Amino acid sequence: MEITDLIKSNSRDLSLEFQWLRRIVDTHLKLHFGQEADFAGISEIQPPDVGNSDSNWAALVRKFKPTFEERLALVLALAPCMEPRLLDVFFTRNPISNRPFSEFGGISDGSAGGFIPTEETLLFLLSDGQLDRRFAAQQLFLPSHFFARENLLTLVREDRLNLPMTAVLSVPAALLASLTHGQPLKPGIGTDTVAGRVSGGAGGGGQAQNPG
Repeated sequence: MEITDLIKSNSRDLSLEFQWLRRIVDTHLKLHFGQEADFAGISEIQPPDVGNSDSNWAALVRKFKPTFEERLALVLALAPCMEPRLLDVFFTRNPISNRPFSEFGGISDGSAGGFIPTEETLLFLLSDGQLDRRFAAQQLFLPSHFFARENLLTLVREDRLNLPMTAVLSVPAALLASLTHGQPLKPGIGTDTVAGRVSGGAGGGGQAQNPG
């Protein structure tokens, strides 16, 4: 298979985005557990500058001009599809209960064992346990947000987890194709959601819905 210039551009820019996400997760976990970190808060960790890039990711960023929080949501949703190892740290168990930390959210893909972030995972990173920040961040899931209007971020709620903030963050297959190889998909595929197929296979039917 040919590695096109677009594939090179997409992989370069998204590699930088995942490095940014890794620093955010590492910093937030250190601060959450009272450890020394290089930053006082994740908002100090600036996202990569892709203003002059010709990748499809850069085009998306230029078009929608996402805020720090919006960009983090998108990159977090892409991670299970492109950089799943990055999220393994969320499998850390609470030594008191010997259970996963409830504040991390997420579900496990039973077939592959990967961590799939949910709404709660994003709220954990953005709110730091503060209710005002949590409530503000929940606006990202409203139907009026451009995530839903432009079909950029989809929430997949499993029937067995019909609880608030347990929906999986997923990206439509058409967007994933655009951000990777850049080739259009066959008709009927673009409305599917990648994380929806993954989480549905973990036990329980996944049900896709727009944020909100």
